Formats: sequence, structure tokens, C-alpha cells
Amino acid sequence: MKGLVVSALAVICATGLDAADSVGDPLSAKSSATSAPSPAVSPLPGIAVFAGPTATVLNTLMGPRTSQKARDKYGLPPLKDWSGHKVVQDQLTFQRLAAPVTVYIEQFSALPLDRDSAELFAPPDGFLDAQNVFHKERTSPADRPVYEVVLRPEDGLYPLPYMARRADGTAWDSWEPAAGANGLIRQPFYPDASRLFEEIERMGAETTGNLFGRAHFDFFRPAPPGGYVHGLPAAQRTDKGTGDIPPEKAGVDYFPYTYKGANATYENFNPSRATLAKITNSVQRAMDTGAYRGGLWLEGSPRVEDSIYWFNLVIDTDAMLVGVIANRPNRMVSPDAPATIVDAVDFVLSDVWRDADGKNRVGDVVVQDQHITAAREAIKEAPRPGGFGTLGGHGGVIGTTAGPRLTFLPLNRHGRTSEVRYSAIPKTVPGLSRAANGRIEQAPVTVKDDTGQLRGEAIPEVEILDFNSWMTSNAPGTPDPVGPRVESAIARCLGESPLCGLVAEAPVSGHFDRNDALAIDQAALSGMVVVKVSRGASGAFMGRIDENLLVEGSNLNANKARVLLMACLLRYGSPPPAADPAHPTEAEKEAVRSHLAKIQEVFDTH
Repeated sequence: MKGLVVSALAVICATGLDAADSVGDPLSAKSSATSAPSPAVSPLPGIAVFAGPTATVLNTLMGPRTSQKARDKYGLPPLKDWSGHKVVQDQLTFQRLAAPVTVYIEQFSALPLDRDSAELFAPPDGFLDAQNVFHKERTSPADRPVYEVVLRPEDGLYPLPYMARRADGTAWDSWEPAAGANGLIRQPFYPDASRLFEEIERMGAETTGNLFGRAHFDFFRPAPPGGYVHGLPAAQRTDKGTGDIPPEKAGVDYFPYTYKGANATYENFNPSRATLAKITNSVQRAMDTGAYRGGLWLEGSPRVEDSIYWFNLVIDTDAMLVGVIANRPNRMVSPDAPATIVDAVDFVLSDVWRDADGKNRVGDVVVQDQHITAAREAIKEAPRPGGFGTLGGHGGVIGTTAGPRLTFLPLNRHGRTSEVRYSAIPKTVPGLSRAANGRIEQAPVTVKDDTGQLRGEAIPEVEILDFNSWMTSNAPGTPDPVGPRVESAIARCLGESPLCGLVAEAPVSGHFDRNDALAIDQAALSGMVVVKVSRGASGAFMGRIDENLLVEGSNLNANKARVLLMACLLRYGSPPPAADPAHPTEAEKEAVRSHLAKIQEVFDTH
């Protein structure tokens, strides 16, 4: 196993990041663990680690359960597994010592066959007699050879029995989070990645870990999966942000997923579009410092494919951003997060992703199970290790972390070459609003504030509609159900954001029937950008037709097209709506086509 990883938030004060987006060392000044030096003095390359929403990478499977040692001490019922069987062997949990302690380790207990090769080993430190008294020399044939060692708090984490109980004295042994009278729950997620990295260092090896020996890490929490419900004093922060962390709320400041209630209802706290602006601003500010060779984005596996593609398009940097996921929480048998994090760090440090000028030649990627997959093509296929694949049927896996080495190079634009990158997004773009008479009109939208940061209110709303033409056509003369459905989608979009769009899923190759095409034209002439994609896992490219009123979505699926359209709307805004979308003039149609041509070019090249 390559180790365990910890999520942490950190902020370099010089970047101007606020308390919620701060960057710093993985450990607070009061922590006894070893921390990496600051970027100002560290000779090591810097890597930023971002704690994102619902990140299984930072989950500990509902937290540790009260150990059998504690149950014996306090007279509690025995520990049982998920199937009701008594647990024979206690699990150990990484914890910190409160004081130094001398321990005696039985010689030849590390490997079963060490004793068979006893002549290869130096003598032990001494011997324990039958009363467990330590002697430098053997006093009896029954004495046991041991090593003597002093364990100290400053050594860092040690695996120990978990002695904690619930407030009422009962054991922690539910697989569900326990809610208190005040609505608090026991959070299984780390609030940032620092602790996970520290655990990885204790569980890894010098050949498969040694993270802090090879890089300096700063930990950020732009939208973490765990939060401080009571807030946190500045002196106890694990990042370098300034001031106290105010009380945080699930779904607003942090974004976990959890089982809850007797029937184990599954609940996700997914971030809003306004949170996307905060995330984007935070990542861009960190990359703007120039302190990082790359960054790791930790997020839940169902959404990382969207976020890493967004970063690939929008974040204006030549650094490498790697999406990291886990399908198994930490502390399960064979968790995949530790090895994936080490692989991701190895890839960033390898520089195989740089060109001869030192620039990023591949764009952002997802790393999982030793595969390196381009951000544009990475998709989740199944909730299991190895469950990531590629879309579009034309490549996507560009290399392996064994090396690491690259075998293919993507040609799509990204980062500093992207037409929709952060610095290219203007302060104001044309958007849409509904007038008092019900008509949709063009109106300016302020996308960035006076400091150049993205505004949460301006993040576009894009809906996905499935135009399923199989056995749905109405008989001649019956009402058309497609038009009202599109009108409803337009109304919902305009209610959410002044920047709106639709992704229209069609059968492979993008064939719409007459009613579908008319409804899409009406939407386009109302100021909505409509992107056409094939539904499902298509390997087909949409043919470009310059005279139509929509954007062909290449070989992207609906979710990836949604991400790209959101970025395009921030860059170019909405096309001008016709005065009467049902009866447009040729000039109005041409104005829409002219606007869509810029967006089509982005879809063809990104």
C-alpha cells in the first residue's frame, strides 16, 4: 500500500485569499506532527491540494468504532462487524500520544521468517523476564529478546486502540453518523487534506510515499467535504489562513455525503453554481502565485469528471491539475485513495507533461488505477476501483503512472491556450432578461466584480433535454408536446441565471424530427444557446452545419457539453433574441448564427 492521505486547506497570505480560501502548511503550530517548510524557504517543488465536495478520498467510513480495549475497560457490549459477528481482532486508529512512552518490541515479530534468519540480525537491546522487567543481559532461558524504544508525541501519528465513547457512555459502533440533540452529527470526513497526507506518510514506504520529502504541500478547502460546525479559533487552524473560522454549515460551507436515519437514506450536499465561482476563484488565485508546479483536486467520483474539465477550460495556468477520487473510503480493506494520491504526486513531479518550453502540453487529467486520462474524456462508468473510462470512442487514456510515462498527447486547447480561460472572460457580457410584457430581451450581465473575481450570480444555468424520437411522434393534427417542454426549460433557466443554455440529446448522429427542430429554433431565437449531442456513450462526431441555429457538440456527452457551454456563456454571453421568435427576420437569424459561430469554434477545438 502506498499510504494514507490527509485533506487540508491552506492559503498563502500574499495571494490575497480570504479565510475560507487560505493556503498554508498541513499542520498548525500546535500540532506535534512534522510539517513541510513554507514555500518562501522550501527548496522543494510546491503542490496545492484542494479539498472538494463529497470527496471519498477524505472519508473514513463513518469514523472509527470504539475498540474492544475500551469496551473491556468500561463494561460495554463486544464489538461486532456489519454482519453481527463478534470482532476478534481490534482495529487500530492513527492517534497522537499525549506523553512519551517506552515500549518493548518483540524481536523477529516484523516478518514471520525473520527468526529463521536470526544470524543476519544484530543482537536485541535486551530481554524481558517473566515479570516483564527489562534487562540488558539474558537472566533466564525463558527471557524474551526485545528492542527498547521511546515513542514521543512529536514523532507523529501512531496506530492505537480507539478509546472514545459517545457522550452517554455507550460505544461508537453504528455504521451511520449519530445525531445529537442539537442536530450535530459525527463527521467522518476530514476538513482538509493535511491529516490524510500525514497518515499516508506513516503507512507508506520510502519507495512509495515520502511525500513531504519530495514536495512542499499547501492545503486549500474551497468547498471541503467536512466543516467546523462550531467554528475554529485561529490558533487551531491547520492552514495558514488568518483569523478564526466562523461556524460552518453543511451544504453552504462544506459538502459531505452521508447515510442517515433508520432506513439509511442517502443524502448528498452538492455545491451550487455560486460555489463554483468561489472554487474557480480560489484555484485561479493559488495558481497565480506561481508557487505550484501543480495541484490535486480531491472530489467525489461522480462529479470530478465535470470539475476537472472545467478547470482544464477555465483555469489560466501552465501548471498541472490532477483530479483524484476514491471509490473506497479510508480504513476499508484496500482503500484506493492513498495509492492514487501518491501516483498523482509522482505524475506532477515527473514533468513528463511539460513541453520543451516547460508548458503543460496535455492539459488537466484524472489519475486512477495507474491510468492517466485527459480531463475532456474522463468519465465515471462504475462505482468501483477501475471504474473510470473515456467518452467519445477516440482515445483519452494518455499514459500510465508506472514511470510515469505518456503514450498519447491530446490536441484540444486547455489552460493558457483556452479561449474561455479565466483571464479571457470579460467583466460584462450580454445576457437575457424577461421584460414586463413577457418578451425575452438582451441585457448586460456583470460576470466579474471590480477585483476581477467571478460573481456567483453570473454562473450560467444550462439544462439538459433528451429528444427521444423513438415512438413519440404524434398523429397529424394533435398538439405538439415538444414546444411546451422547451418553453418550460427556458423559463426555469431564466429564473436561475441571466446566462442560459440548453444541451439537446439526440439519437446518434444528432437527427431531430420536425417538431424537435422547430422547438430548438424557437429556443435559439429566444436567446438560448442550444448544443446538440448524441445521447449515451457515442463515438460519433456531430457534423458541423453553419446555417443552422445551434451548436454541434463534437463527440462530447451531455454533461461535458454542459460544462463547456457554461464556460462559453461566461466568455461570450447570449445571442440577441428575435423580437418575435416565431417569426424572425433573416437579419435576426444571421445575428444568432454570427454569435454561435464563436461558440462553435470553441466546441470544435476544446
